[in-house]
Amino acid sequence: DDNKFIRATVTWAKSGNADTPKWATTSAIAKGTFISTPPPALSGTLTVGETLTVDPGSWSPSQDGSFAYVWKRAASATATSWTTISGESGNTYQLAAADRGQFIRVEVTGSRAGYNSATTFKVSSAAILAPMSAPTPTISVSGGGVAAVGKTLTVTPGSWSPSPTLTYVWKRGADTISGATTATYTLSAADEGKAITVIVTGTLATYVTTSKTSVATDPVAKGSFTTAPTPTISGNSYVGQTLTGSASVTWSPAPTSYTYQWYRGDNPIGSATTSTVTTSSYPVTVADVGQQISLKVTAKRAGYNDTTMTSVATAAVTRGLIASPPTPTVTVTTPVAGTIKAGNTLTVADGTAPAGATVKGYQWVRATTSTGAYSNIPDATAKTYTLTGADTGKFIKATVIWSKSEYTDTPVLSAATTAVAAGTFATPAPVPTITGTLTVGSTLTANEGMWSPTPDSYKYKWFYLGAGGTYVEISGATSQTFTPTSLYVGKVPQSRNHRQKDGIHRLIARPERRNRNRDWGGNAIDSASRRQDNRPASGIERLIDNS
Repeated sequence: DDNKFIRATVTWAKSGNADTPKWATTSAIAKGTFISTPPPALSGTLTVGETLTVDPGSWSPSQDGSFAYVWKRAASATATSWTTISGESGNTYQLAAADRGQFIRVEVTGSRAGYNSATTFKVSSAAILAPMSAPTPTISVSGGGVAAVGKTLTVTPGSWSPSPTLTYVWKRGADTISGATTATYTLSAADEGKAITVIVTGTLATYVTTSKTSVATDPVAKGSFTTAPTPTISGNSYVGQTLTGSASVTWSPAPTSYTYQWYRGDNPIGSATTSTVTTSSYPVTVADVGQQISLKVTAKRAGYNDTTMTSVATAAVTRGLIASPPTPTVTVTTPVAGTIKAGNTLTVADGTAPAGATVKGYQWVRATTSTGAYSNIPDATAKTYTLTGADTGKFIKATVIWSKSEYTDTPVLSAATTAVAAGTFATPAPVPTITGTLTVGSTLTANEGMWSPTPDSYKYKWFYLGAGGTYVEISGATSQTFTPTSLYVGKVPQSRNHRQKDGIHRLIARPERRNRNRDWGGNAIDSASRRQDNRPASGIERLIDNS
């Protein structure tokens, strides 16, 4: 009827009359319109390489031929312009690499004779994604060996293509481990006995988000302490003293508790004790005499193997120290009530002896500071000690060593002296003398005299009597002898001796100049007899006595 004219004829009949036809004619018949044109349904995975299938649905009236299909792509689901995919006209379409990031639109056109054709379409619900190439991740254990509490697991994701952003989720059996979202995971006590896996997920725009799960580890074993220090014992191994054992705070990881067991030789003393503190004490008893004491410390922590460490044994236990020995005192006794200085003698007073105790010996000690470390002074083991130059600037103490049957020798230190001052030579100092012939070219010798204490060394300076009665130092004349030249004719020579001793203040002895008008015996002489010793006139005048 499409585009045709339709006529309806009605024929009337009557008895005795001829049939009479009458008709009416329509205008040209127009094409019909489909009553129902549902949108097509699109199925399939929106991933490059996958096939999409379109279902046109049920049309009314049904079309009498094949549907026509046109596949298109665009960057947006609401694009106004779509690109037709060449060569694709069936009801299926295999997504191509060019579709990555694009939306797909399929247009379905239905037709029927005498009807206007109708077109419906369907747009993909999301942009097309491309697949990733992703290997199975692997787990390694830090330091090698089996997975154990305290060790760190590291996942190697392998080579992904293209390279995405990776995220990690660690699992303990079927349970997700809270907060474990990096490429490494340190095994905890909660992991003991469980197998560990990690899920690696890669994300990248226009690519399918892909997750890969590693092979599970073996069940996690108990861990081992990475640092297990040897315990120490402090205190004296004397009867009546208390020993203190320390488990140390350097265990790693930190234990949650310690078990302490003291030993006398190879035998445990009593029962072990468990504590969260790092120390344990033991009072030494008479039963320990002659035995060495040691301590075993067992560290405990959930998920870790118990670890036991043994201290170094003490020295064999001896009897205790003498109770309450007196503190000795030190005084200067030579000279009486003298000062603390080199050359003076110190004496130690023992104090009142404890019951049954006697003094076994003495030891004098010294240090560079009053509170510093004191060391024994060699051979200073008497009740008295004479300070030497080596003590200058040092502090001195006396040790009194008490002895008593069945007790350990007990040393007691005195309080420290003040710093030892430098000593002084005995006064008056001896007057040095000059011997020799007072003539040009003859050697004069300075004689030091008798000093107390004996000096360690001497220094010399020679002078002559200049104008105005002032002595003038002779340059370069610094030895014990001096040979005058003609420059010193008529001059009065003088020697000054500097005495030095370690720890002793230096003294200078300077002789007095004798009157030129008196001879060696002190008798008055006149000017004519001043050279009565027959010395030549060019010789140095002998005008002084022992200078």
